[in-house]
Amino acid sequence: MVRKLTVFVVVCAGVMLAQGPPTYSGGGGGGGTPCTTTANSLQYDNAGAFGCVTDWTASATTLTAATAGILDASAATGAAAVKLPAVVGGTQLSGTSTANLSAPIVIQNTNSTNNNTSITMGVTSPGTSTGQTTLNVNCATTQGDCLDVGTGGTWASGVLSGQTNVFNVKPTGAVTGLSYTANGTTAFFVDYAQGSTSASVAPCNTANSICEQAPTAVTSYLVNKPGVATNGIITNNVASAVDTQGFSGDANHSATVSWSTATSVSSTSLCSTTFCPAGTYRVSAYIDVTTACTTTGSYVVNLIWTDDTTVSKTSVMPLVGLGVTPTFGPTAITATLVPTSTTDFGTGSFILRSTGTTSINYSTTAGACATGGPGVGKLYFTVEPIQ
Repeated sequence: MVRKLTVFVVVCAGVMLAQGPPTYSGGGGGGGTPCTTTANSLQYDNAGAFGCVTDWTASATTLTAATAGILDASAATGAAAVKLPAVVGGTQLSGTSTANLSAPIVIQNTNSTNNNTSITMGVTSPGTSTGQTTLNVNCATTQGDCLDVGTGGTWASGVLSGQTNVFNVKPTGAVTGLSYTANGTTAFFVDYAQGSTSASVAPCNTANSICEQAPTAVTSYLVNKPGVATNGIITNNVASAVDTQGFSGDANHSATVSWSTATSVSSTSLCSTTFCPAGTYRVSAYIDVTTACTTTGSYVVNLIWTDDTTVSKTSVMPLVGLGVTPTFGPTAITATLVPTSTTDFGTGSFILRSTGTTSINYSTTAGACATGGPGVGKLYFTVEPIQ
C-alpha cells in the first residue's frame, strides 16, 4: 500500500516524532502516546490518537521517504505550488540509473483534452545579467549523446520505449538531424572558418561520407546561392568580395531564339552588365532546323561586345556543322547556315573579353529561301564566365 504525504497537520497538546528529535509542543488539542511502529516516523491525527506515517521518517534536518513514499502536491493550485531554496547548491535533483533507456527523473505532461499549446517544462532566466546561462547540459566525453530529441516514445516507471530519434548532439559538439530550417530575420547562412584540416575529426572522418571544409587560410567573401534551379554549370559573378552565383542555363546567362529565314534579329542583350561584368566569357550556340527551305536560304549568327579597346566589336559566331559553310580568318570570319534539310545544324563556341560597360549581345542576319520555306528552327545560347 502506497501512502501519499499531502499535508502535515497535527492538532494536540504535545506533538512529537516517536523515539527521537525533533519534539514540538504547543497549546490546544488532546494528548496521547505517539505511535512507535517505525522509529522517528511522522505522526498524524488518527481520530484523536497518534498514527504512524511509516513511509516517512525525520531527523533534526531531513525528511526521508521509504521505498513507497510519495510527496503528492498534485492538488495544489498556487502559482508556486513547490518552492525550493534560492541559494547556490540549494536544490539538486539527483539519482543513479543504470538500466537501459531509464532515467531517475521524468517530467511529464499528459494533456490530451485540447489543442492548446501547453508546455511540459519551462526554463526561464528573466534577469538582466549579461553573463548568465539559461540551461547548461554537462556531458561526459565517453557517453553516447548529450541530447536526444525524438518522437513516438513512452515513459513508464522511468523507462523510455518506442522512441525514434530525429535530432541529437554528441559530446564532441557534432549535431545530427533529419533537416534544418532557419527562421531568423536574415537569410540562412553557413560560415566556414579557416583552420587545420578536419579530415580526422568526427564526424568528418566517418567512412562513406562527404565532408566539406574551408581551407587553412581564407580571405573572407560572401557567396549568394542561385535563386532558381535550372540546367547548366554554376556561374560566379564576383564584386566587392561578394560572389553571386547563377546557372549557365538560367535566364540571365542564356537565351532560346525561334529563328526564321524570313526575319533578321537586331542587336539583343544576351547577358547584361549586372550578370556579365568585366571578365572573360565563353559564348556557346547551337542551331537546328525544324522546317527547311527547298532551295538555298541562309542564316548567320553574330555576337556584339566591348573589350579593353572600349570599341564595340561585332563578329560572326564561328559555327560548324551540316549545312554550314565556314571561313575562319585571317581577314574575316564567316559561318553561314544554308537550311535546306532538317538534318542541318550548326554548333560553336566563342571566347571574348568584355569590359562590362555594355551587355553581351547577339544579332542574326536572315536570307530568304529561293523556293519553299521559310526555314525555321531554334537557336540556343549560353554565356559562361571563365575569368
